[in-house]
Amino acid sequence: FLGGEDFLAVYGDMVFDVSLKHLMDFHRRRGALATITAHPNDHPETSDLLVAGDDGRVSAILPKKGRKPGNYRNLVPAALYALSDGVFDHLEGGREADFIADVFPRMIERDLPVYAYNTPEYLRDMGSQQRFEQAARDIDSGRVRALNRNNPRPAVFFAGTVLDEE
Repeated sequence: FLGGEDFLAVYGDMVFDVSLKHLMDFHRRRGALATITAHPNDHPETSDLLVAGDDGRVSAILPKKGRKPGNYRNLVPAALYALSDGVFDHLEGGREADFIADVFPRMIERDLPVYAYNTPEYLRDMGSQQRFEQAARDIDSGRVRALNRNNPRPAVFFAGTVLDEE
C-alpha cells in the first residue's frame, strides 16, 4: 500500500529532533527491513534495551520487565522507526502487536536485518509527568534543537605522543 517505499513510524508520545535524512540513509545503506532509532537515556533500568553489534545489527531486545540482572549497554530503543514495506509481512492481521515486544523480536529470531541507529540527538518519551515537564524545559532552553546533528557543535581534540619506556 506504500508502493514499496520506506517509511517512518513514530509513537505519539515522543519529542525528538533527529536528522531524518541521516536516519533514512543509514537504513537504506544497510538494506534494513527495520531500523530502530536508539540512544542512551536517563532511565535505562526502566527501559527496554537493545543488543547490537558494531555495525548496528540488533541481535536481541532485552525487555524492561523480566530482564536478568546484569551490566548492559545503555542502548534504548526510541519509538521512531525507519521501516521497509516488507515489515508488513511480519504483522498478524487482526491482532494487536507492539514493534519492540512482538514484531522486531520475531524478525530478529528469523535473522532478518534489524538495525539500531544509535544517535546522540534529542529523543525523549513523555510517558510520565516528570518526563513531559523535562521535555518542555528542554524545548524552552533550546536543547532539543541544539542536539540535531545538522547543527554544528564545538569540539576540542587533543593529540598526544606515546613514548616507549625502556
